[in-house]
Amino acid sequence: MKTFFIILLFISLTFDLQAYQWEKITGTLPTVSAQTMSACGNEILGGFNYIYKSRDHGSTWEKVDQREWHILNFAVYGNKIYCCGYGDILISTDNGDTWNYLAQNLVQSNIFCVVESVGKIFAGTNDELWVSENNGSHWSKVDLGYSQITVNSLFADSRYLIAGTSGGLFVSEDNGVTWDTNIACMKNLYVYCMKAKGNNIFLGEAGGVYKLTNVNGNWSTSLLTMPGYNVMQMAVSGSYVFAGTFSNGLFYSYDDGNTWLDLNTGLDYMNITGLAANSDYVFACCTQPMSGGWTYSLYRMPLSVLDVRETNQPSGIEVFPNPANDILTVKMPVMANQTVSWSVANLLGTKIINGSKQLSNGGFIINVSGLNDGVYFLNVSNENINIQKKLVVIK
Repeated sequence: MKTFFIILLFISLTFDLQAYQWEKITGTLPTVSAQTMSACGNEILGGFNYIYKSRDHGSTWEKVDQREWHILNFAVYGNKIYCCGYGDILISTDNGDTWNYLAQNLVQSNIFCVVESVGKIFAGTNDELWVSENNGSHWSKVDLGYSQITVNSLFADSRYLIAGTSGGLFVSEDNGVTWDTNIACMKNLYVYCMKAKGNNIFLGEAGGVYKLTNVNGNWSTSLLTMPGYNVMQMAVSGSYVFAGTFSNGLFYSYDDGNTWLDLNTGLDYMNITGLAANSDYVFACCTQPMSGGWTYSLYRMPLSVLDVRETNQPSGIEVFPNPANDILTVKMPVMANQTVSWSVANLLGTKIINGSKQLSNGGFIINVSGLNDGVYFLNVSNENINIQKKLVVIK
């Protein structure tokens, strides 16, 4: 049987590090919140109903294009950048300083994503996938086998073209001519975004963050964290992967998704509508519905702060056996003599069982014999620590 040892740690540090993590950017900012952000080198692009650019790590923003429209995504290829939104695709060949139409009125709906793939340009929309083989002069629909499907994200490398949709993941090995729609691990996912890091592809999904891997032609997906959270935004910088959610804030991993820490302390709002990271900073646009509209705040944080957090994680925490069938043992010697609250939740985030324990011997047991076979998340927390581990019950 397959054993899951994916560990998720949400840690509150015992020193006052979080107090200076986020810097709220003030001054002259666009009046409308960003629906997307992207790093282009050390500069940052923001889709604030106009295309804005910051050349000083977000301190000031310059409107670089006068078209007002609903902007949804950027795709960066060196100095060449695509910008897509409602109906249109723009292109810049000077690192975002000037913009021209690549496709105007392509559809009367949202264009969520654009990707280059071996001489072709693909665009995902509310209802379908489009392709151009002549740099945007002509576009045609791509048959994915569905009459209507939302294509939220696209990924391409030298071998694979992947579409993340409302109906799962679709893979092409011939640059979009044919598509494999029968990969079992990719069905029943609602994929909002994808980011590649090394040999892994991280998926922002309606139920959390997934890792997509391919070993010798065999695809697999694993749910890493945040069950039940809508992960709408993702960014990658160096060893870090960032995941922005709708209503649950921002999280990051420094070890390819095995460990996730929250970055919510200091943020005004928990709806992350814009997320970007370059070699020095991570940027987040956080929004909140208000009477008559939305309000937003823009933040940045130096990645050097995260370098410090990595060195302050507790060790020696064990949960066994995993898979379990009746009694689960939790060993936490670093928490000896402390009182903790615990709960076991299903993949939708619903608590099934819970309680509290005094860790007189640095550990405790949980009776899971009443749980059905399946995957769960064990959460253990108090005022100093919040730990979540993936748990499998098999009888």
